[in-house]
Amino acid sequence: MSPLLLIGLIGLISAILQLKYPEIIFKLKLLGIRSLEAVKIGGYVGIFISLLIIICDIFIVR
Repeated sequence: MSPLLLIGLIGLISAILQLKYPEIIFKLKLLGIRSLEAVKIGGYVGIFISLLIIICDIFIVR
């Protein structure tokens, strides 16, 4: 496994956790998060970017 693929997988796991358990992420008060909706939007963005990194690693880098 390449480092880029590992970064993508870790990002994907954290984004899924953001979507499944936004209350826990919100209680941590990371980086000044002010609403549960912001946590969910961050989860969607995280999934998109993580999948993009994984696809780039599989098809472009190799």
